[in-house]
Amino acid sequence: MKKEIFRDLLILLALLLILVWLSGLAWNRYFDPDEFEHLHASRSIARGLRVYTDFFEHHMPLQYIFLVPLHHMLNDTEIYLISGRYFYFCFLILTLVMTYLIARRMLNQTSALLALMLLTCSFVFREKAVEIRPDNILVPLFLGGLVCLLIGLDRMKNGAFIGSGMLFGLSVWSSVKAGLLIAAVGVSCLIYGIAARKIRRLFVCGICEMAGFGAILTIGILMAWKMGILKDLFHFNFIQNADWKYSFPVQRSISEIMAKDPAILALFTTAWVATGLRMTSRYRLASSEGFLFFVLTLSLAGILIFIPNPYLQNFLPAQPLLAIFGVLCLRRSFTGESPSRKWFRPFIAGWITLAAGYSAIILVRTHFFEFQLPADQVSGHWLTILMCPVIALVPFASSRFSAPVVLLLAFWPGFHLLKGNPGREFQFEKIRQIRDLAGDDGTVLDGWTGYGTLSDHAIFYPFIHIGIRNQFGKQLAEAVREVLETNPPEIIILDAGYLDKGLGLLPEIESRYRWDTDLRIWIRLKPGEIHPDTEGIIHRTNRRSMQQILRREY
Repeated sequence: MKKEIFRDLLILLALLLILVWLSGLAWNRYFDPDEFEHLHASRSIARGLRVYTDFFEHHMPLQYIFLVPLHHMLNDTEIYLISGRYFYFCFLILTLVMTYLIARRMLNQTSALLALMLLTCSFVFREKAVEIRPDNILVPLFLGGLVCLLIGLDRMKNGAFIGSGMLFGLSVWSSVKAGLLIAAVGVSCLIYGIAARKIRRLFVCGICEMAGFGAILTIGILMAWKMGILKDLFHFNFIQNADWKYSFPVQRSISEIMAKDPAILALFTTAWVATGLRMTSRYRLASSEGFLFFVLTLSLAGILIFIPNPYLQNFLPAQPLLAIFGVLCLRRSFTGESPSRKWFRPFIAGWITLAAGYSAIILVRTHFFEFQLPADQVSGHWLTILMCPVIALVPFASSRFSAPVVLLLAFWPGFHLLKGNPGREFQFEKIRQIRDLAGDDGTVLDGWTGYGTLSDHAIFYPFIHIGIRNQFGKQLAEAVREVLETNPPEIIILDAGYLDKGLGLLPEIESRYRWDTDLRIWIRLKPGEIHPDTEGIIHRTNRRSMQQILRREY
């Protein structure tokens, strides 16, 4: 008993250290442009503009309920930007709490804590869970809905189903992606009901679930209608997002995870396959494990099939369940809890083969196909490959030796948490410079840098990234031309290629603005100011995309 308590305390201490590091990461790490988008939208709402109607947004409005009061309290300060990060850090803690509650339904306390450690060490979680984005509100709400639903399925209590429906309803107001997750839950409930032979009872419980879900949905619709944004909210979040023209293959995100997290990705993949192979009886299909397995599988399938641009954050809802199944399979392997351990050696063999294979693929691409990878990550992949022969001996060793070695392979990416990350200071410095140049009344026409976060935007589209350009090409060009004629912005942060080929406005911009080589922005000429030679500057920079230049600075 004392050994178990001591072991749990050590895991809690390690988890606490990781959280402290993540807290430091939230303070110091560079801001993703998505974060500046959400902060600027909240600032605009706080200054009296109506989201969707007065300026473009295609994210659901729940996050603004939290961020707008922050701006009211802190105004246009850097503390406002940082406090947004730490407010979302509370949702990270909630995610860990909900993950623990789900894990405890299938694991003991030690294994549930290990699942939290595995989750915090996974690349997708530590990269995206510290950011300001609606996905980080969606995840704890969705997991909370699953907790209530699992309680309801075990005890068949209507109150649990109503609470679950209400949390799922709130998750919809945080992100439209919740619809895919809720659909996966619905199909999983049907499979569970058929396997458990509780279809009639689940039908009644489903009505309670829909009542809670419908109540939250109705309240949100009435609030949006009262604010006069309901039509535009539906148009931009559902119609436009469903017809989003910018897309990229999922291989891009998978390659990034493979490059940064080969061991954990291999563990997650092998655990998912091993768990799926166990779903061969009605008894297992009617268990919490079977229900969560189908929720995970169908959720991932929905993300891969229906989301045209599967960024890393789209995989956040799956990370807690993957971590739970990863530890569940490891626990079965080393404690003999499974009725048969025939799959133990294939599980370990599959894991190390995938881990070594992922690392080998990345190393081959790095050395022969000019795949960009930092030197410390290259050494990490070599470490993974070198560790695999040691892990191969695990099935033949005692658990006292093998369990720590396996955990070392599982958690070694966590040690890379200590490596440096690009800081945010250069971004904040440019935000300050842009704000000083634009003044209190000036506007900024920003591409996708976020440097105009604390300044007023010039047109309906606060940010003009490649997705906006593809989606609203004609309307966007007309809006830029109109604002240049009627109310020219003080600052333009757009690349010369787009101004020339996309808008055909480069000559006009060159005649009325000067190019600042240090800030890489266009600054409007004041009356009587002498115009510099911008054509030579543009020629020398080969009209390269400003976004490419900024990426090198990042």
